[in-house]
Amino acid sequence: MKSAQTSFVTLANGDHIWTRRVGYGPRKLMLVHDSTTMPWNYLTAFTEFARENDVEIIFVELLGSYLSDQPTDITKFRDQERLAEIQHVVAAYDLERFTIHGIGEASSITRQYVSDHPHIRRLLTNPDDLALARASELLGNYDNVEYQGLIRSRMRQTQLVR
Repeated sequence: MKSAQTSFVTLANGDHIWTRRVGYGPRKLMLVHDSTTMPWNYLTAFTEFARENDVEIIFVELLGSYLSDQPTDITKFRDQERLAEIQHVVAAYDLERFTIHGIGEASSITRQYVSDHPHIRRLLTNPDDLALARASELLGNYDNVEYQGLIRSRMRQTQLVR
């Protein structure tokens, strides 16, 4: 397994989005984080999946998130701009087929991204699953056994794990 690689993706307007690639493998998972109050670190729980299953994970912090640029122009936070941020990361990492998962506020953006790009898979699609995942994420309860089981199950369904 390759070591983690951290880099910034530069947008057309010069803003920078923080990203980190962990692992290397034929299956790709993009984890999109959007929070102004906390960094992406809680997502490191997914790295074990990467190690065990040859999954390449790309962590993404959208603009305004902890490690990415903090623009003062709030119009950048509209859905179209968020979708463009994801597309810049997709292009920077030369991704064709991958699974995407939005964390917190990014969950609606990733749903829209998948809707616009039907060949891309979304990690969670069942409304009940989304409610459990959203509640666990809002509470920061990532060690919740049900949440972990849900993530593992959905990763198997999307063929990210065996």
